[in-house]
Amino acid sequence: MIILGNATNVSMHRIWANAPIFMESQIAQSGDGRYSAAERIRLRQMLLDQDKFEPPDSVTLHSGASIPENIAFKASPPNSLGTLRSIQSIARGKVEIRSFIDWLTLPLFVSPLILAGFCFWLLETSTAVSIGIAFLGAMIAAVAIATRSRRPTSIETFVGGLGIARLSHYVRSGRDDTVTESLFFKDVTEMRYEITDFHTQFGYGGSNFAFRWLNGNGHVVFSTYGAFYCSDDAIPDDSEYHFATAAKSAWNSFLTSRLTDEIKSTGECRFRVFDTDEIAVGYGYLRCTFAGKATRLLPSDLCVLAVSDGALHIETHTQKWYRNSRICRINCGRISNIDHLFKMLKDDGGFSFSDA
Repeated sequence: MIILGNATNVSMHRIWANAPIFMESQIAQSGDGRYSAAERIRLRQMLLDQDKFEPPDSVTLHSGASIPENIAFKASPPNSLGTLRSIQSIARGKVEIRSFIDWLTLPLFVSPLILAGFCFWLLETSTAVSIGIAFLGAMIAAVAIATRSRRPTSIETFVGGLGIARLSHYVRSGRDDTVTESLFFKDVTEMRYEITDFHTQFGYGGSNFAFRWLNGNGHVVFSTYGAFYCSDDAIPDDSEYHFATAAKSAWNSFLTSRLTDEIKSTGECRFRVFDTDEIAVGYGYLRCTFAGKATRLLPSDLCVLAVSDGALHIETHTQKWYRNSRICRINCGRISNIDHLFKMLKDDGGFSFSDA
């Protein structure tokens, strides 16, 4: 970040594209009268123009569409993402982040007076009650204003072969600021995701999605979530959903070699379920461990193996193996790396999926 008149160090991660040091020095020293206002603006624009990222011709939007000419990227992705696969830039509109005094003064001094006056004079409540209501309103106002002020002006997302990144651009007191969130696939062990469709009496009402990457301790390292309305299977190119699915595809490609090595060395691959349970797939079998009890199932033991209503449905012919029942249904969003689980059940376990 460059500030006219002086230079400063910022603790948050900043993205630069090898900006020339002499330009930073010129702008930083511009407050001593050496350069006119027009020259300072020109120098700053030259620096910003050199910071802009030009994607390779082989890269597409996350949706798979070609990159429009009118899309501009303010910063480059981290080099550690590997070969770039897809990108997107979404403008959110200019919303400036207020200073601490700006957003604190309004709710703490204006709202209490208005609410207290309304409650005390119009509702004739006691002073204590009106003050309490006033400060409750102040807290709500503070949260609302602080949340609004944190909305980024634009978001740029990048998907590479080794990781993903999200760059959120803000305006703070008239200056541009960038916050970078990065995920490197080598640092995580699993991904879980859920896509939920909502229906009303009038038909389809929209969809929600949530994608999460977790490390070996079960802690969420990176997440992306949101909502979209899919009209005639056409999700807008700028929907964050495309970033989520592109990131999932890159993660699945990265994970393939890791799981291939695991099943070759140990004879099976394990997939965490909930927090401590697991499903393991070996050559010709499926092993389910719930509440510390492990059950080994062969393809011939199952009468149903299917996915229905967002849940994995496993049902045996006669054996009661899951909580004293033949039937087990688990929300797919509670199972790690579920795309690879389905693939390995068919390719390595010898199981076949059917309609539930």
